[in-house]
Amino acid sequence: MADGTTGVPVNARLQFVFDQLLSNQCLCDGSVRVAANGVAVAGAASLSADYRKLTFTPTDLLAAGTLYTVQVSELCDLAGNAMTPQASNFTTSANAAADTSPLELAITPSGGVQSVNTPVTFTFGKAVDPATLNGNLHLRVNGQEGVAGNFAVNGTVVVFTPANPFPANATVEAGVNGGVADLAGNYTQDTSVSFTASADIDTTPPVVQMQTPADGSLDVGPATPVVLTFSKSLDASTVNSTNFVLYANGAVIRPTVSRSGDNRTVTLTASLPASSVVSVIATQDVKDLSGNRLADYVAAFAASVVNGNTTRPSVVG
Repeated sequence: MADGTTGVPVNARLQFVFDQLLSNQCLCDGSVRVAANGVAVAGAASLSADYRKLTFTPTDLLAAGTLYTVQVSELCDLAGNAMTPQASNFTTSANAAADTSPLELAITPSGGVQSVNTPVTFTFGKAVDPATLNGNLHLRVNGQEGVAGNFAVNGTVVVFTPANPFPANATVEAGVNGGVADLAGNYTQDTSVSFTASADIDTTPPVVQMQTPADGSLDVGPATPVVLTFSKSLDASTVNSTNFVLYANGAVIRPTVSRSGDNRTVTLTASLPASSVVSVIATQDVKDLSGNRLADYVAAFAASVVNGNTTRPSVVG
């Protein structure tokens, strides 16, 4: 929860989301310290299966109307780099009873024809645990999951603003699965709505905004993936190893192709030939959600030399 949160239920669990994978080797009893008036709160900390979320569950109910301090420390990433300790605080609700009521939700707009630029609003009945939002709010366009845009959280309201207009006359579905919870761990029910985008046609084609390795790069490792970031969400059916290829030494290399959740980022993975100029090609058959075609895209970089000598050194004199 955010630093300074008030009205926290007395049966709250504390969840922390990290920007890097954590090592369970550093997790200990002192990793999360919660206290009120100098008295420590007993509880247990656990690491999620994806190593990015840490949950502290108090053994007993917290005291009502009380300021608590939180110290998170003694953690490290998979490389052993220690996390800088972080401190925060929260205040519990004046209600001494545990909150066990379900988390209510309304999604708007629902039904009818809406502007292609319409934001989607998720309004919850009480404060939401932000750590449970990621991956549990869904936008689909004509059945395809993943739309580029921004989720903004303000209290009990989450607003999704699309980065680009929805396709004309498209069916837009917005939904939440049961994975979203309040601060006490009460979950929403599966909820979804849909509406039709207006007939305003989007004619702007997608473009490549960024490539790594960058065009013209030198000494790129043969195992380095190629990542292309586009200006718009792509039609997932056009993201494949036919429309995205690599070319080196007179031969086409068909990479493994994957895409991000919002369908804006495409990753090409292949074993690149050493000491070669590698061309990255995306064809005009790549389309955005409105059917606008990408202009043929070509960029190139140089793969590094790999020393194939695997003989171990030895003392000869």
